[in-house]
Amino acid sequence: MGRIKDFAIQRPFVFAVLLILSALVVEILAGSLAFMLFRVEQTDSAFAPSVLLITTLYLVFILWSFNWLKASGVATLGSWKGWAAALILLAYYLFALMYAFFGEFNFIVPTDALSGLKIPTLFINVVFEEVLFRGLILYALVSVWGATRKGVLKAVIMTAILFGLVHAVNAVMGDPGEVPGQIAVALFEGVWWAAVVLRWGSVWPVVFIHGVTNWVLQTKALSYVDYRGSASSYTLAVLLGLPLVALGVWWISRTALRYQGRDLSHLTSERPGHKK
Repeated sequence: MGRIKDFAIQRPFVFAVLLILSALVVEILAGSLAFMLFRVEQTDSAFAPSVLLITTLYLVFILWSFNWLKASGVATLGSWKGWAAALILLAYYLFALMYAFFGEFNFIVPTDALSGLKIPTLFINVVFEEVLFRGLILYALVSVWGATRKGVLKAVIMTAILFGLVHAVNAVMGDPGEVPGQIAVALFEGVWWAAVVLRWGSVWPVVFIHGVTNWVLQTKALSYVDYRGSASSYTLAVLLGLPLVALGVWWISRTALRYQGRDLSHLTSERPGHKK
């Protein structure tokens, strides 16, 4: 894995793109094996969680082999301050999204919410996305570009763009009309979620924010018949999220100070100046 780690450090953005594609390949292979070996159909309730769990373990293995588990924030829960901040940010964001998409703050869990939503799939998918984007990809980019404020911001923006673009697959799986709005919201979320990880040193507060947000919105949507988000809803969601983005950028400017002047040679598997 040493050569792969070196490539991740030397070509971090290319590595990030290839990592996303490789995760997709692992998902396809895991799904195919599940069907061939255990005859698990895609409609089976255990199919999606199993495939996502295998793919997440693949990412964790990469982090472990690179010795990045703790540094990336995947192997640490973070401080109580980080969790307190996450709760405050989550409270504001939930109110903002409820108003943007539903025009109200009333939240009543429908009787069929637990059966209508596939909770294990939702949770494992959130863990998978956070380990991939705010864990492995963000750390790979920040490790290389994080010597300056501009470099850290560049890493965060690139991670957010990638996170937003992967939501384009919803054009196949869901309503294509909602995809531009989903990409925009995910891109802005990617900025301040990355800032939380960098500020507090753990992906798990963001896993919590991401998971609860998805669950609340999807559960609320069950109260409506065939709910679809409008362009104006997504626009308002982005606008109401701007204060969190601004806070995230401010946090990033402070976090960047940690990386200035840091010697990054220890990140590669070869000694400085060593020629292959």
